Parts: sequence; C-alpha cells; structure tokens
Amino acid sequence: MRRIYFTWFLRRALPVLVAEMAVLVLIVGSIQSRISFWHVVNNALLRITQHPLQTFSYYVYEALYQSQLIEKLLILAVIGVAAFMLRDIARVSRSFRRNFLGATRVN
Repeated sequence: MRRIYFTWFLRRALPVLVAEMAVLVLIVGSIQSRISFWHVVNNALLRITQHPLQTFSYYVYEALYQSQLIEKLLILAVIGVAAFMLRDIARVSRSFRRNFLGATRVN
C-alpha cells in the first residue's frame, strides 16, 4: 500500500509542487535583483528595536507606498504562489492522511 501512495505522490503531487517552487524561486530571484533583502530586514529590525509596533506598521506602509509598481506586483506574485503551495501541501497532506493512514490491511 505504501508503494501505491508513494507512486501517486511522485506522479500527481510532486510535479505540481516542484513547478510552484520553480516559479517561486524565479519570482524571488527577480525581486532580489530589484530589492536588497538584507537592507530591508536590517531597516525593519532597526525600526522594531528603536520604535514601538505602531511605527513599524507605518514603516511597512511607507515602504510599500514608495516602491515601484513592478516591485509591488512581484511581492503580490510571491504571496499568491506561496498561497497556492500551502493549499496544495494541505490537499496532499489531507489525502495522504485519509487514504494512507486510514487504510486498513485486508488479509
């Protein structure tokens, strides 16, 4: 029974997850060419440690407001692909638990 579900996973679920991961890597790579993650994280940490949480939310708002349209679209694309990946992982996990762990062996 394990082989059946392992084969099912390799044929059905894995290609979709690999494709989504490839798209995510491409989008993050294109974001990295436009935005320096190190500087963004460094500025965010500085803002959190020196100012209260309310000014941090203002910092995030201002950073998004002052960014260009392509950067906003790329960030939105990352969020969308990550949401699809989480949905697919949840589906695979649910299906795996329902079919594999709930299956009983017939003698």
